[in-house]
Amino acid sequence: MASFSLLVVVIFLTLAFEFSNGYPSGDATRRLRDALVFNRAVEAYLVQMHGVSWYRVWKRVAEAGPGAPNQLVIWETLMDGATLLLTGNCETVYGLCAIDLKRDYAVGWAHAMDTPYQWTKQVASHWGGTRNGTIVHWPKGIKGKGEVRAQFHHVIDVAPTILELAHLPQPTMVNGVLQRPIEGVSMAYSFNDAAAADRHETQYFEMFGNRGIYHKGWTAVTKHRTPWETGQVETIAFNDDVWELYDTSKDWSQARDLSKEQPEMLHKLQQLWLIEAVKYNVLPSRMTAAALPKAGKSRSS
Repeated sequence: MASFSLLVVVIFLTLAFEFSNGYPSGDATRRLRDALVFNRAVEAYLVQMHGVSWYRVWKRVAEAGPGAPNQLVIWETLMDGATLLLTGNCETVYGLCAIDLKRDYAVGWAHAMDTPYQWTKQVASHWGGTRNGTIVHWPKGIKGKGEVRAQFHHVIDVAPTILELAHLPQPTMVNGVLQRPIEGVSMAYSFNDAAAADRHETQYFEMFGNRGIYHKGWTAVTKHRTPWETGQVETIAFNDDVWELYDTSKDWSQARDLSKEQPEMLHKLQQLWLIEAVKYNVLPSRMTAAALPKAGKSRSS
């Protein structure tokens, strides 16, 4: 795997060289392109090294002795596209373009890595900003090998899963601080039943005013602002945000907006987002009252 990682870096650097040689623009633009390709090559190597590290963890778990089959490992990938903000300065450093790295990598790479989903991290409304793969390894409790589960779950479901499998109650007091009820749902019911009905049926999303709601396969989403636009950026009022509607049970990549065809469903999900936002303290502390969705507002064609 390490050899493969090095191969990935070599391929990306080769592409950077080829692109810069054939790119028709000025020298600064070529150096910027070299830097961005090199930046993604480093990120690709980092991802591969994560895989190598987790392989070592699993190998040690497997070699742990009699208790190994009862070891539970939950590995959630975090590869929905991060973004990089560029200053526009381009100074040569080791033959590359020095850029101000305020995130992970360029916006274009973030979009590419999220394909076929829309948008990137910080755009919590769309799957490109939220959806990640998860691997659960528990030899003693999971009978199947290499199986896939389609039930909807969220990161808040990890703690309830561990507590259920460990036969532990949810703590009510920690260091003298009264604990709020855990908001997630255990995933354990799905481990040995691929056809089990979903138990996490509703989930709100919100970040920087980008909002979304999932409910029984449907999603209603609205992007309020673009995260890599910084400084004094003028945004429209929350009530003027355009909402989109998707049936992810049939359209898992959120490609076909149904807001015009099913305005009643859009209105229902907008109201559900409002209920969940109040319930989980998104409103009024994290957003103003202007964030209340305007019923029936949808994206124009």
